[in-house]
Amino acid sequence: MLLSGTASIHAQGFVPPSDSTSAVYFTRISSMGFAVNFKFFHNDVFIGKFKGKNYMRYECSSGEQLFWASSERKAFITADLEPGKIYIMIVVPEMGAMSAAVALYPPDYPKDRKKAIGLVMKKEPQYTDEAIIIEENNALKEYIAEQLKRYESKVSKGVSYPHISSDMFVQDEEMK
Repeated sequence: MLLSGTASIHAQGFVPPSDSTSAVYFTRISSMGFAVNFKFFHNDVFIGKFKGKNYMRYECSSGEQLFWASSERKAFITADLEPGKIYIMIVVPEMGAMSAAVALYPPDYPKDRKKAIGLVMKKEPQYTDEAIIIEENNALKEYIAEQLKRYESKVSKGVSYPHISSDMFVQDEEMK
């Protein structure tokens, strides 16, 4: 299985991607449901997991992308990423029937964006070991295919999902 990105950079603060890729910061700015691990995916690949008020950095191809998270419910978000740019995604724990559910949002609200940037500036990112990523991708192969099929079915029926547009990248002055 070819992994199309990397989530293995450990530096505190924003780390620029290469000129040909984009960096996405999955930021969980709330402590609600702190003990629940959310699993994150890029298209058909598991890319990492973390719990609590933390974040994960993921570098991937630029252009149109699909990201999603899994817990009690699945949450999808599309993104149009520019090469060499950094993007923030807001990960929101929500009340579920049995455990915390998850939602993914673009950083539209200034308060959430500011909290996400503050989190990145003061903590190191969470990291999922490469061996766990490989193991999870093998174990979740059928599950991933099933979830993407459901996603495509909903999109074909007119369901829309949150979107991170190319102009939502983190500005240089925000990283200081």
